[in-house]
This record gives sequence, structure tokens and C-alpha cells, in this order.
Amino acid sequence: MKLISLFFMLLVTSTLSFAAQSRGDDNDERRGPPRQPPQEAIDACVDKSENEAVSFAGRNGDDVAATCIYIEDQLVAVPDNHKRK
Repeated sequence: MKLISLFFMLLVTSTLSFAAQSRGDDNDERRGPPRQPPQEAIDACVDKSENEAVSFAGRNGDDVAATCIYIEDQLVAVPDNHKRK
């Protein structure tokens, strides 16, 4: 009986793991290529250091407070109110 319970638990665990991986692959295809930061966010960090506070004009022309952070070897202004994943 213990052997059957163990087998069942392994089967369920592996099935759930496979389902989660498959779902992640589908999401990647729907999102398309990775988004690039706006040029204003890149320009705001020219001649700046990592973690330095900057600001740049946002989509609506509003002033966006941001911090320069390296993303894939590029210094980019990330808005202070940006939701981190």
C-alpha cells in the first residue's frame, strides 16, 4: 500500500511539474521578443553611475523619477514606481 501511495505521489508531482513548464513556454511565445527600454530611459543614464537618481520625459511628457540600473550590460533609467518581477 505504501508503494502505491509513493508511486501515485511521484506521478502527480511529475505531471504538475511538466504542466507548469509547458505553460511557461506558451507564455514566452505569446509575448514575442523582449521589450527594449525607451530611448529616453537610456539617454537619461548617459554619463551616470549605477543607482544614481535621474529623471526623464515619460510617454505623456510627464517627468519620471528613476534610478539608473544595469539591465543586460546597459545602464537604463528604471522608474522608481516600476513593479519589479
